[in-house]
Amino acid sequence: MKNSYSTRILYLIISVSVFFSCKQRHQPTQNQNEIVVFSPGAVIPSYQDKLLNTYQVSEKSAMNESMVINYLKQVLSLMGEESNFELTNKTQEGDRWFFLNKNDPSASCIVNVKTGDIQVNSGTKNYMTSASTQDLLKKDEAVKIAQRYLQELKYIDLNDKSLVEGHVGGINMGVHDEKNESQVYEKFTTVRYDRKFDSIPVLGHSRFILQLAEKGKLHSIIRQWPIYNETKISKDEEVVPDEAKRAIVQHLMNENKNAKKITVNQVNLVYYESKGMIEPALHVICQIQLPKSKSDTTLMTFPYDLVEPIMKRPRMIYTFMAEPHRDQPAQSDKVDTAQAPKAGDDERKQQ
Repeated sequence: MKNSYSTRILYLIISVSVFFSCKQRHQPTQNQNEIVVFSPGAVIPSYQDKLLNTYQVSEKSAMNESMVINYLKQVLSLMGEESNFELTNKTQEGDRWFFLNKNDPSASCIVNVKTGDIQVNSGTKNYMTSASTQDLLKKDEAVKIAQRYLQELKYIDLNDKSLVEGHVGGINMGVHDEKNESQVYEKFTTVRYDRKFDSIPVLGHSRFILQLAEKGKLHSIIRQWPIYNETKISKDEEVVPDEAKRAIVQHLMNENKNAKKITVNQVNLVYYESKGMIEPALHVICQIQLPKSKSDTTLMTFPYDLVEPIMKRPRMIYTFMAEPHRDQPAQSDKVDTAQAPKAGDDERKQQ
């Protein structure tokens, strides 16, 4: 009789333990449903109705030394800066070649001989005064002269449907006086072009950015426009939309473990580009609510985005595969130079 009683007690203890253990294992799924919320307009695009491709950078993008020198001479001639650069003297770092201006350390030419990327900046030495640059072109006038420069350099065909006007903005310089009052001076106008493949935006590397000074003078240019080879994707290589949605929820939760609420506002079909490869993906745009601190539970709202692959076996590295995603790198119109003026607010984010 005693053994039977002890057996029942032991069975009860085991049953209670199993119940609470199962409840704890299933709890994260309940939390996900409560925390990650899709707004009414945030639906998974019907990407399975489209013919999609992957892209790999072509060997035709590569340049030899004579091609590099020829391209740089053309750009520097348009800028009126050819005599200020020593093109016979370069520094190499992997696939990148660097050419410096002998009179202005903030000026530089950078060429990636593998992808054909070119960045040429004529420097900020003459633009550091406390005054705005005179006769800056704006909007339509700036776009018109930017197109002229790109055509003269034979970089683009204006009938190319992959070329999309992205943004027209400016580079500003802020100065604080002895009274700690700030003054903002307009220094350059920027014109940016983005890329589309198959009428789908390319999110990542590809861009043209032209920086214009007085009267539309070409001050700097970034050409990141590799030649790509395409490979068609079969539907068997894609995850179904329901699986993509579940993966989005899981990755948002994994990267934002302290979030109290994640609101998905948009899910857009894009081509994601990185390190010479392009794959179709979903660009997820969210707002995240986090406690202000460990001791202050006041919720703060932050913008956040995520790129989710739709390939079953993606070859590219996505942000959630490495360290926790903090923020999508801004595609700034600011040219990376040693002592460049600070960019205005409209230049810090592409969107």
